[in-house]
Amino acid sequence: TDKVAVTLQPLPDAKPWARMEKLANEKAVLGFWFSGHPLEGYAEELKAFTTSFKQLVTKQNKAPVTVGGVITSVSRKTRKKDDKPYLNLRIEDMESSGDVILMNGAYDKYKDKLEVDSMVIIEGTVSNKDDSNQPSVFANSLDPIESVRENRAHAVHITLSTLDMKETDLEPITQMCEKYPGNLTLWINLKTATSGNFSVKSRRFKVSSNPALVNDLRNILGQKEVWIS
Repeated sequence: TDKVAVTLQPLPDAKPWARMEKLANEKAVLGFWFSGHPLEGYAEELKAFTTSFKQLVTKQNKAPVTVGGVITSVSRKTRKKDDKPYLNLRIEDMESSGDVILMNGAYDKYKDKLEVDSMVIIEGTVSNKDDSNQPSVFANSLDPIESVRENRAHAVHITLSTLDMKETDLEPITQMCEKYPGNLTLWINLKTATSGNFSVKSRRFKVSSNPALVNDLRNILGQKEVWIS
């Protein structure tokens, strides 16, 4: 049998996908996110500034609420009683999912600006008047989730224990605060062996809303010892 020589052409170098591009392509092919969740980088914002959809059952009808997540569907509908158009968004947060309704002024303002896979923070009111197991939210305003920390955060909190603490233990914390100056108040929650626990506001530092600051401080102090508000 004659042998056939096959020459393999070298594949061109390809730039690695960014995280969100990778997740979008996974969903396009598989129908779901495989290697992660789009909101993983914003868990801090959602915890600090929003109510999860599964907690809406604890809210009264028409109560003001802030929710957030990734848009998984956008449906254009018409209200039966007056033929007015509205949007129904399906939003997924880190724990659950729910519906957000845009009507009247909110519909006019955002009807051409919302896309599936966009990550948003929504301010609105709870609607549970139909006694459904899953209340919805009537939206008043929507903002990109990226703007939340900058627009809503007021403080960074850290917890320190004075037990066996040395002055040198504070140096890496000081370095981080100097590295990320900003407009947020730094609150220091002190755990002491003799005086109990109490909080003090730093007079020396105002810090940034940069997520890297929170991550770096957590690497030093621990995951639960640093948070924003």
